[in-house]
Amino acid sequence: MAAALSKWLPFVIQSVDPWMSDSDIDIGSRWGPGLDRVLEEAHFGILCLTPENMSSIWIHYEAGALSKFVDKSRVCPYLLGLQPTDIEGPLVNFQLAMANKEDTLKLVKTINRAISDRQLSDVQISGSFEMFWPNLEADLAAIPQEIQDATASRRSQQDISEEILKIVREQARVSSELMTRLAYIDDISMKAASLKNLTTRDKQKIRISTNAFPNFDDIFSDNFMKMYTRYSSFKDFMQNAKNLPGTFEDGNVIYFDEQLFSAFLKRYTNFRSWDDMYKAALNEYEKPIDGPN
Repeated sequence: MAAALSKWLPFVIQSVDPWMSDSDIDIGSRWGPGLDRVLEEAHFGILCLTPENMSSIWIHYEAGALSKFVDKSRVCPYLLGLQPTDIEGPLVNFQLAMANKEDTLKLVKTINRAISDRQLSDVQISGSFEMFWPNLEADLAAIPQEIQDATASRRSQQDISEEILKIVREQARVSSELMTRLAYIDDISMKAASLKNLTTRDKQKIRISTNAFPNFDDIFSDNFMKMYTRYSSFKDFMQNAKNLPGTFEDGNVIYFDEQLFSAFLKRYTNFRSWDDMYKAALNEYEKPIDGPN
């Protein structure tokens, strides 16, 4: 199912570059880090769900990783041989799509909107979809019927609950191990970074001082943040930004990876760089308040 969709999508939206772990991870590469890196760079995620894999721990792992880096509106479970009522657990939080013509067209239009700087018009999308839909429809219909019929052999609610519990526990264990490793790596990175001079570090990092004057909480007012970003306050903005890989604090200075922080700004604000955002906020802050005539 995933292979058919991956092959078909570029015919409808030529700028799309699908990635599929089954064929796109190099032989000999470590599977986990390779997958994490791609999920982090993705702009849109499609979770191909069938009766066989809907309870797979790796499906849930990929869904969780995608939702961390990609807006939830850009992660879509795509169902074959299933109904929306068959989906339980964390996957119900995403907008579902059936593997039929109507839902697939909606999915394609959503993907097109996600590519903000290269999107096609609705007329172009509808035209290319109508032309190539029969190809995908035929490939989906060719998937062995016994896979789609697996829905008939329902497991008991207890079995499903027990497996979901195992999945949640396994995710918690993996998450705990990952956080421990990341904390260790961050500790080493901070110590190593402290040995470098600031000139070298500034070439790779964006520096934000928490004791700047005027205070950032004043410059980046709640009104400014609500108007120009997806956050209601500068505090919320910084808390989320600090989760970016490679971020660390050294005294009163927070260092962000320049490339990741710029991508974060482009996704969640109206600005393309920290300088643009700071200058706009400072300009708003310094505007004179009109008094009585």
